[in-house]
Amino acid sequence: MIQAFSFIRWSRPEQGKGDTLRRQKKASANLCERHGWNLTELPPLQGRSAFRGKQRAVGPLAEFLKLAEDGRVPKGSVLIVESLDRLTREAVRTAVKFFLSILDAGIDIATTNPEHIFKHDAENDIQDIMIAVVVLSRGHEESAVKSERVGEAWAKKRERAKTEKLTATCPAWLRLREDRSGFEVIDKNADTVRLIFRLAADGYGVFRITRKLNADKVPTLGSKKKKARQWYESYVIRILNNRAVLGEYQPCTRNGNKSVPQGEPIKDYYPPILKEADFVAARRAIDSRALGFKRTGKDIPNVFGKLIRNARDGSGWLYVPAKKKSPIARLEPVGGRNGTSAPLSMRYQVLEDAFLVFLSEVSVQDLTGTPKVSKAAEIEWKIKDLTKRIGVLEARLDTDDDLSSLLDKLKGWKLEKAELERKLEAENNPTDEGAILHDAKAVIAKLKENPEHYRTKLKQLLHLLIEEAWLLVYEARAIGSRQREMTVRYAKLQVHFKTGVVRSIQIYPEAVVGADAEGEPATFFDLRTLREDKDMMKTFSKPIPLPSAADAIPAPPQYRPKKR
Repeated sequence: MIQAFSFIRWSRPEQGKGDTLRRQKKASANLCERHGWNLTELPPLQGRSAFRGKQRAVGPLAEFLKLAEDGRVPKGSVLIVESLDRLTREAVRTAVKFFLSILDAGIDIATTNPEHIFKHDAENDIQDIMIAVVVLSRGHEESAVKSERVGEAWAKKRERAKTEKLTATCPAWLRLREDRSGFEVIDKNADTVRLIFRLAADGYGVFRITRKLNADKVPTLGSKKKKARQWYESYVIRILNNRAVLGEYQPCTRNGNKSVPQGEPIKDYYPPILKEADFVAARRAIDSRALGFKRTGKDIPNVFGKLIRNARDGSGWLYVPAKKKSPIARLEPVGGRNGTSAPLSMRYQVLEDAFLVFLSEVSVQDLTGTPKVSKAAEIEWKIKDLTKRIGVLEARLDTDDDLSSLLDKLKGWKLEKAELERKLEAENNPTDEGAILHDAKAVIAKLKENPEHYRTKLKQLLHLLIEEAWLLVYEARAIGSRQREMTVRYAKLQVHFKTGVVRSIQIYPEAVVGADAEGEPATFFDLRTLREDKDMMKTFSKPIPLPSAADAIPAPPQYRPKKR
């Protein structure tokens, strides 16, 4: 018995509420019954236009054709569609190539309206080719005219949007006035949105913002019918990305199930509820967390995040929290676990306390380094060049056959463009290091009042103030408190501020005497390149003489667990 596969598609979601599904399924079943075929129904492609050709790249039709090309569908099987324009409504050349590729895979094509069978082995049947060309050409022309008319109508609406409101649809913190003359702010919802941006600027990630909103039982946004029971991370992200808080309206067009920006944003379309500086501060904070920082649980045990790197091999440091068996929190080198670095760990609290003492004593003048050269012009040129390439690639989507690779390249270029736009925004809104340093010192003074909130804030400020920090933990021979020679661990932390200034902190146990003795192996060297210096690495591979404490800040007393 011949195997038949029915493919059902409709363009708009509202069509699915009508009779299209029942009609196409019944016609396919009747055709199979008359010819004695065994019917298998492919999953319907709902709300997907065939004008741009995406139905050939993803979805049930694409999967079926891949199986047919691989020989996993028996030759002579039949693909049933209501009409050829259900397969594609692309330009006639592309559509005919697609039509012939199905026949070349050994699959017959049967249409139910009108009823006709296109045989894969009828190579000289000119009539079938002519019928296919006419039907496919008509389908493309209908879609092209419809697309043009809809596009013109919305272009006129977008032009009128500068003076009047297009639709009652608006962000959840606004509502349209009864006379449709403008929008008014829903104060309660606007306050919630401002809270979300304030938390983001204070260093809260999307996960922690969502958890806090739910824990504090903050009402969700939306009307009674569309109001969610709780907050979700996806909705918080949408709010943080929405420039409507600044009063902007971005006209869009639909491309399948996606909304594609069309034209420039219209400023002052909505009443703004947030200042530009607050929006930039929140976005900068969120973008800094996009570098790969992990969730830290209920509190912020490690205020450095991923700022600190190991000078021995360039890898990171793993925060190991205190436990019953090991009641002291430590930083362990990632390379120490995989053998690329010496397994010398460090007590976390010693490092943090020493660093906070150091930061409290840093002045604004200390951060003044070589002025950074603005890269705004270079980034703007890259964005313009990438925009042109994206435009050319999008134009090829209507004509090229290799749609899958084009879509992958287009996605990559758009992500690259978005990253460049974030960098440009940061260049145009330079960080005020003096204000950040002032805020950091104020937060350090309040750490004991509300540890969770202020440690979160401190972590965010450090990422705005510091480019990176390199930590070298090494062993040295020293004279202990009992005047005996002993091997102890020292640490050098080298902080690279975003102003270009570099400052070092020498950390050593308070129990060691003679810390001001001479004999430090190096007065200053760049810890970023230590692993490339074989002689220096050899020096630190074994215990070294007692280091000097010049320009060093001692750590507070070592923390020892109480014996029970």
